[in-house]
Amino acid sequence: MIFLDRQARGVRVDWVGLLSLTMGVSFIPHPGKAACLGHKTRKLAQNRVLRGRSPGRALPARAHQINTTWRNSAVTANNSHPELIEKLAEGIANLTTSEQWQRYLDFQSRFQRYSYNNALLIAAQCREATQVAGFNAWRKMGRTVRKGEKAIWILAPMVYKTAQAEGDQQTQPFERIIRGFKFVPVFDVSQTEGEDLPIICNRLDGDDPSGHYTKLVGVARSIGFSVENHTFDGSTNGDCTHSEHCIRVEARNAPAQRVKTLAHEIAHALLHESFESRALAELEAESTAYIVCQALGIDSSDYSFGYVATWAGGSTNAIASIKACCERIQRTSGCILGALETLEAAGQEEAA
Repeated sequence: MIFLDRQARGVRVDWVGLLSLTMGVSFIPHPGKAACLGHKTRKLAQNRVLRGRSPGRALPARAHQINTTWRNSAVTANNSHPELIEKLAEGIANLTTSEQWQRYLDFQSRFQRYSYNNALLIAAQCREATQVAGFNAWRKMGRTVRKGEKAIWILAPMVYKTAQAEGDQQTQPFERIIRGFKFVPVFDVSQTEGEDLPIICNRLDGDDPSGHYTKLVGVARSIGFSVENHTFDGSTNGDCTHSEHCIRVEARNAPAQRVKTLAHEIAHALLHESFESRALAELEAESTAYIVCQALGIDSSDYSFGYVATWAGGSTNAIASIKACCERIQRTSGCILGALETLEAAGQEEAA
């Protein structure tokens, strides 16, 4: 979901009322903006599910929910894996100098960046939307909107040129002013078909012969979260709702991808009770999932490198952020791996 950019300045709009009256739908705002939307909307924002697109949505478990099993899962030299931080940074650097990355950036540059208010409109009508563009814009990218698809309506400014003063035609450019807004239709990528899109996050195809997914379910339960299989619309792989203490994982994905997604959601649950940067939160969660998967013998680089680079904005930013968050990433991955060790040892004792 895109929550950025071009807003008309100096215009005040009751967006809550506008959505209620014109769309007949309810919505949950982005958590970073909840404070300005009133008490009722803030309560809704507390229950908002964060999207990680892949990927993931997450809200954290509170410290008092972590039971004895989890607290006894110590971070040690064996499970913190500092060498994997370097491997992650190196992999991202290699990806972001590749032709594949450049093609991906060229494709992304064709999309408008929408205002926060339009992002709310998009979310209200199509919660799963990830990339939206107009009918003709999609045609220019070699894709067409499928017949029968329902448009997503956003507001576009009506821009007019002011008349120039006499004698200034050669020296003064036309001044452009906004005199209002109108609804225009856009469509999500999931509503289109045509040329293949450049992909840098490839879902994992491997198996899970050692049953790591089941063990991670035990870790989630140890912090008070249930784990459910779910079939999502669009490209969502999983989500986590703190208010319901529930993690959902896409049932149709390969076992290895499900392991990575669950590790990602558990990392969100532990790290991000509050946060200022969505991009940084996703970087931390996916970096943690990468380390956990590597330690378990699952190579998630085909997915994790692209995911982290996309959220961080490229190689330089990604590597700098990984270094800055290194301790948090290591500590969280170490805790998850330590909890797995504790649960496995407990299971062996019961079997004996």
